[in-house]
Amino acid sequence: MMDVFLRYVLHCNLFRGTILNLTCGL
Repeated sequence: MMDVFLRYVLHCNLFRGTILNLTCGL
């Protein structure tokens, strides 16, 4: 579970400042 969470956070960081980042807050 934690691994998935970390990957989710890293995914958001990679797309920081982009439209995809908005979906990370959902």
